[in-house]
Amino acid sequence: MVEITPRFAQHLDLPRGKGDLAAPEFHLALNDARGPDGQGARHGTAGIGLGATGLMYANFSGFAAPGLGAPGGGAGGAGGASAFGASKPVLSKGSKGADVQTAEDQINGWRAENGRKPIKADGKYDQQTENAVRDFQKENKMDVDGSIGANTHDRLQLENDASFKTIDPATKTLIRDQLNANAKNQVGRESMLQVAIDPNLAKLPPDAQQSYVKKLAANPANLQQIRDDVKDRATLEKDPNFGKLDAVTQKNVREKMEKYDGRPVERDLLVKLATDPNFEKLGGAANRDRALKALGSNPASAAHLASLQNMIGSNSFQNKIDGPLKGQIFDLAAGHAGDSRYVQDLSKLVSDPRFGGLGLDEQRKTIDVFKNTTVAGRTALQGLLQRDVNGVSALKTHGIAKNAPTLLDTLHRLTTSPTMDARLRDGAGQPVTPAQYSEQLLQEVSAPDNFVDQSNRGTCTCTSISHKLAARNPAEYARIATDLALTGQSKLANGAAINVPGPTAWAADNSTRSHSERLIQSSLMDYARPGKTYVNNQGGGGTSLDGWADRRDGGLTSDEESRVMGGLFNKPFESFDGYGIFGSKTDIMNKIRGELGRGVSHVNVDLEWGSGGHAVEVTGIRNGRVFFRNPHGTAGVGVTGTIQGTAGNNSNAGPLRRTEDGAAAIQSMSLDDFKKAVQNTYVND
Repeated sequence: MVEITPRFAQHLDLPRGKGDLAAPEFHLALNDARGPDGQGARHGTAGIGLGATGLMYANFSGFAAPGLGAPGGGAGGAGGASAFGASKPVLSKGSKGADVQTAEDQINGWRAENGRKPIKADGKYDQQTENAVRDFQKENKMDVDGSIGANTHDRLQLENDASFKTIDPATKTLIRDQLNANAKNQVGRESMLQVAIDPNLAKLPPDAQQSYVKKLAANPANLQQIRDDVKDRATLEKDPNFGKLDAVTQKNVREKMEKYDGRPVERDLLVKLATDPNFEKLGGAANRDRALKALGSNPASAAHLASLQNMIGSNSFQNKIDGPLKGQIFDLAAGHAGDSRYVQDLSKLVSDPRFGGLGLDEQRKTIDVFKNTTVAGRTALQGLLQRDVNGVSALKTHGIAKNAPTLLDTLHRLTTSPTMDARLRDGAGQPVTPAQYSEQLLQEVSAPDNFVDQSNRGTCTCTSISHKLAARNPAEYARIATDLALTGQSKLANGAAINVPGPTAWAADNSTRSHSERLIQSSLMDYARPGKTYVNNQGGGGTSLDGWADRRDGGLTSDEESRVMGGLFNKPFESFDGYGIFGSKTDIMNKIRGELGRGVSHVNVDLEWGSGGHAVEVTGIRNGRVFFRNPHGTAGVGVTGTIQGTAGNNSNAGPLRRTEDGAAAIQSMSLDDFKKAVQNTYVND
C-alpha cells in the first residue's frame, strides 16, 4: 500500500461539469492515472505501478456490490459482466471481440426502446457501430466521440437495466442529468449508477425515488446508507399490510421514513409498527396517526414499540374500546413516551380483558384514575382491576347506603380533585396531593390484607373493623377515606357523622400508616366515644402514643367497638362472651364457628394480650388451629414461619402464635391457646 501514498497528496484539477459532485482525492488520483473517457482506460491501475489498487477500491463503501465489479481493469482486477465502465476496455472503430458484441447488443436494446432500427451485432466495431454510438451519445447529451469509454459503458448498462426501465420517467431524467454532470467524476457517476439500477429503487413511489437520487447527488459518500434506506423503504412498500393502509397514513409513514434516513434503529421500529397487521385495524387514519406520534416520541426504544404493539394487538383494545378513547390512550403514550414504565403500565391496563369488560364511561374513569395517580398507584390499580367482591368487579361495587357511589366513582372523584383539605400534611409539613393519597388508598382497597394496619398506635379495634370493611365493601371504605381527605368529615352507613379529630390526626406521625389509615382510624376512635376527643399523638403520659384525656392508655371497650361496627355496617352488633351470667369460652368458640359457617369471612374477636387486650379477625378454624388476621400488619407479624409471643401469654408480646402468611398478616394459634386467650366475639344482632 505504501507505493500509492504519494498519489493521495496530489491536487488534481480535472474538468467537471456544472453539476459535478465532489470526489475524494483517492478517486481523483485514479482518474488521473486512467485518463478521461476513451484515453488509456484499458491500461488498468496496476499497469502504471498502482499495484493492488483494484482490491483496495473494492473496500470502499458502495463498491464491489453484488453484480458490480470493482474498478481497475487489466492487471488491477477486471470486474465481471456487470462491472463499472472503468473496468472495461475502451472500444472504438476497429475493435473486435466479445466486448464489442456485448456493446452492440446494448446499443440495439436502447435503439429498440427508442424507435430505431437495430444495427448488425457481429462483434466488429465498424462505421455502423460508431454511428450508432454517436447517436446514443448525442441523444443522451453526452460528449460525442463515437468511442465507448468508461462513461459510455456505464450509460449503456444503465439504459439496458431492467429495473431502471421501470422507474418513474422524471426520476430517469434526473438520474441521466446527474450522470452527465459527473461524466468525468468516477465516484459520483458510479455511485449514482448503483442506486439507479438497484431493484429496490424501482419499488418506491416517484417522489421517494427522486428524493433518494437527490440525496445521493448531494453526498455520494453516503451511498451505502442511502442504499440501506432505499432497501428498508422498499420493504415497507411491498408489505401487504402496509398496502392495506389508507393513503393518508401511507403518506404519513413515508414522510417519517425519510425523516429517519440514516437512523436504522428508528427506521426499523417504524417499519415494524407500520407493517403490523393490527396497525391497520385501529379504525381510521386519525388513530393511526396518533399511534405513529406515540412511537415518534421515543422512536429508538424497542420496549416502547413492544408496549404499543401489545396494546393494539389485544382484543380489549381492538374491540372493546371506542375510537375517541383509543385516541386519548395514544396521546397519553405519546406524552409519556420517555417513561417506559408508564407506557408499559398503560398498555397492560388497556389490554386487560377485565378493562375491556368495563362500560365505556367506566373505562374513561379508570384511565383518569390511572393518569392522575402515582407509579405505585398504577400498580395497585392493576391489582384492583383483578379483584372481585361477591362475584362482581370491585370497581363496580357500591357502598352500603342507598345510592352510594361505586368504588370507581369515588376513586375518580379523588384523583380528579384539584386539591385535598389543606390541613392534611405529609411528614415534611407539605400539603398531601390527590395523587399521593390515591396511591395509598388504591393499595388498601386492592389488597387490604397487605396494607391496612395499626402500626404503633393503639387502634387495633378500629383497624380490624376498618380492615373488615375494606375486605367486604371496598367502595364504602374508599368513600369514607375520600370524604375525610377532601372535607374533613363523612357520614357512616347508619347516617352518623364522623370528623377528623383535631390537628394531630391531620399531620403525619411517626407511624407507618398511610394518610387514609390515619384519618379513618382516628375518626372512628373519636366516634366510638361521643364527647371525648381522640388524640392521635398525645405526647407524655400513658403507655400508648394515642388516646384520650380521660383514658391515656387508649383502646376501646366492647360496647364502644359495637358502636363503631354498627355505624360502619348499618347493622346492630353486640359483644358475645358466652351464655348466662358466667358464660363460657366454649360458648364463644362455638359462636365463632357459627359465624364462619354462615359465611362471615372475618369474625371480630377480642383476645387477652399479656396484661391488656388485642382485637383480631378470625378467618378460619382447621386442623386444631385458629387462623386470624392480626392488625399489627405485615411489619408486625414478621415473615411467614415467624414464632411470636409466649406460652403463658404473660407479656406484651402476647400469646404464642405462628405467622402463616407474612404478607397478609395472617397468624395462627393452637385451638387450646386461642380458647384460653379469647374474651369475646361480635355478632350481628
